[in-house]
Amino acid sequence: DFGFEVVDLQNVQQPVFVTRHEIRGGNMLLTAENRHLYVIPDTTIFDSTVPPRLHIFDIQYPSQPLEVSSLSLSGNRYSKIVIVNGYAYLGSEGRLEIIDVSNATTPQIIVNYVIGTDNTNYWWSMTVDETSAYFVRQSTTEPFQIELIVIDLTNLAQPQQIVLVPLSQGGSDVAVAGDFVYALGFNGLSVVDLSNPAQPSEIGTANFGGGKIYVDGDYLYV
Repeated sequence: DFGFEVVDLQNVQQPVFVTRHEIRGGNMLLTAENRHLYVIPDTTIFDSTVPPRLHIFDIQYPSQPLEVSSLSLSGNRYSKIVIVNGYAYLGSEGRLEIIDVSNATTPQIIVNYVIGTDNTNYWWSMTVDETSAYFVRQSTTEPFQIELIVIDLTNLAQPQQIVLVPLSQGGSDVAVAGDFVYALGFNGLSVVDLSNPAQPSEIGTANFGGGKIYVDGDYLYV
């Protein structure tokens, strides 16, 4: 069976299963914002020719998730969904899709932005803040290269790549907090200073790694 589950955390010492909603596909990529759940299931496990879809659920009543819309997508191997100010930013292999989800029942694609040309020989990760998108790509063949790509989102209809920064670590996930980007790989962490947007630079590394990263205040969680 495939799908997502809802768990009640009102008592964090005793999480309670609430319900399960089935969706055809594996590896559910999801996020929630403003009583809506955004889900991209991996449909390639059944049929590689079936394009992925973004499913949007109304979760005002968590025990009864209600799908209110879905939208066909163009990317492959999605890494993250980020919701900012009524827009969904979807990162996949060398691609940024921006979707207006201010009306969850009628999502509208704003742009399908492709980064570079040969994008299949990399592992990709992505995050977004209110002004920029940050992609980290790691080549899957020798010579191994890791790069941070910063994309200006001032005009959502016309994203612009503004800088590319070589990194020593990263590839599995990326986070942004203030003037710093944290790129996590399975073998280490890179920290990039963005205080000068025209010339970001890698200022620190660490020799611990992992699959996912979250930054809160002065602490980083891997």
